[in-house]
Amino acid sequence: MASQRVMTKLGMSFVKTGEFYGQNLAQYAITKEEFLTQSYKNVLTQRRMEHG
Repeated sequence: MASQRVMTKLGMSFVKTGEFYGQNLAQYAITKEEFLTQSYKNVLTQRRMEHG
């Protein structure tokens, strides 16, 4: 499913499947450390692109 690919590209990891009000769902998560590391890398990449 496309939304699952988006979660993976954002650096999130699959946690579990479940049900919410009769709807199947997949839970994804990211740790604070993973998020901050990826954010830092994105900032560096953006700066490199801006300053060529």
